[in-house]
Amino acid sequence: MRQLLILALILALVYLVKVLLAPKRRSRPAADRRMDATVTEEMVQDPLCRTYLPRSQAIRRRIRGQEHFFCSPGCVDKFLALRS
Repeated sequence: MRQLLILALILALVYLVKVLLAPKRRSRPAADRRMDATVTEEMVQDPLCRTYLPRSQAIRRRIRGQEHFFCSPGCVDKFLALRS
């Protein structure tokens, strides 16, 4: 019985030393892992509602020689109405 108790104490001690000395392995949050896998895209601002959105998702319009980016067709229409 005494030998079993000594064995249990030794195993507990080995476990504690292993836990305390082992390097901590923390996994990064999923959002951080996704950021590594994606390419950062330029953000553009809608001139009417000031919303920022990725350039590839924006509606592009060249108005009076300048390129503008919009978040929705409604913003395009409102912007054109204000410019008239």
